Parts: sequence; structure tokens; C-alpha cells
Amino acid sequence: MGNTQGGSSDGASLAMNEAPNIVPDGYFGVRVSGSPINGALGDKKELEKIIEAAKEEGRKEASREFQGELAKVAQSVYGNVQDQLDQIQEKQAAASKSLIESIKDKLAPSSSPMMYCKDEKATVVNCYKSNLDAPLECALKVDALVACAENIVKNFSKE
Repeated sequence: MGNTQGGSSDGASLAMNEAPNIVPDGYFGVRVSGSPINGALGDKKELEKIIEAAKEEGRKEASREFQGELAKVAQSVYGNVQDQLDQIQEKQAAASKSLIESIKDKLAPSSSPMMYCKDEKATVVNCYKSNLDAPLECALKVDALVACAENIVKNFSKE
């Protein structure tokens, strides 16, 4: 807008103030001189303040949008990681449970030795109660209990 072409034969451009009248009759035109921004929007410093405020507001809005998108991504990543951790924990819990069951079966005694000799033990106890003055009367019953216990130990060591 600073220059308009003139109608001169040498092809040189003329400044706006020097432009010849080339507007046909019946048309309306406006010639602007000076800075159109200064006249329309106020002085240059005020305009710069407005532009700087707009830039700052744009930065703030972009930062808010970025933070929002970052929060969405972080939530998504956190959700994925949490799902993976849950799956790992479930697998580990199942593996631990299986291991516990296999160890429990190995550690639990199939039966206690005295359970095998329950009758022999009861016989010895009753014999001693009945023969308080003559405990030697129970020697055969004690031998039967000892033999039962030795048999249990011998069979246990074979396993």
C-alpha cells in the first residue's frame, strides 16, 4: 500500500502522495497518509502492550492445554502399568499358592507315629494303672509298644 503504480511511460513507481488520478469517474477512493495503525488503534506503545498481553494469554492457554494433554497421557500410562502390575501379581500369587500346596504336602506328616501305636499305648497306660505295685507285669505290653514304634521308624525311613 505504500506505493501505487503510476501511468508514466518510463515504468517508475510514484509515492502515494504523488500518484496521478487514475480512478475512473464515479468510484469513491480514500487516500491514506502516515501510519494507518497509529491512527486506528492508538499509539504504538499501547498496541505493543495489547500484543504482548495477547501473546502471554496464548502462552498460558497453550500451557493449560499441554498440561491437560500431559495429564491424560500420564493417566493412560499409569493405567497400563497398573494393569500390567495386577497381572504380574495375579501370576505370582497363583505360583506362590501352587508352591505352598506342594510344600505343604511334603512337610505335613502322613500321620504321627503314636497314631499307629495308639492301641499299644493305651494298653501300656491301662496296665500301669492296674498294676501300680507291680509295673514289671506290663513288660510284654511295653515291648509291643516299642516294637510298633520301631516298625514305624523303619517304614518312615524307607520313604
